[in-house]
Amino acid sequence: MAISRTSSNARRSSPAGICARKPFRLVEHNTADSGDGTVYEHNYSRMNEGGCVMFCLEEAIHNTFRGNVSYDDLGGTISPSQNPDALLEHNTFYLRDGVPFVRAHMDGGSYTEKDDTILPLP
Repeated sequence: MAISRTSSNARRSSPAGICARKPFRLVEHNTADSGDGTVYEHNYSRMNEGGCVMFCLEEAIHNTFRGNVSYDDLGGTISPSQNPDALLEHNTFYLRDGVPFVRAHMDGGSYTEKDDTILPLP
């Protein structure tokens, strides 16, 4: 298992703060995007146009997004994007009024939500 602790401020050609690819990974204390069997844990996302996480298409399988905080992410909070089996658990999502939980036009996937807390912005 690879472990990524790359700063989300690092310069790279990826359109995401972290874009995890194969093999299995643990992404911790970062901004997260996609992968295969990746665990996104203990990350903080704030005011991102594309939301806090995007599970990229059919190849990004068996991903878990847990223990994360999304605060005022814009355009939609999550993007399942044709993903077959994402798991969201024990996360806290603070949503701005009018921002959908699932991002428009990125909603064709499937996900399971377990013990998440979804709150309006204070």
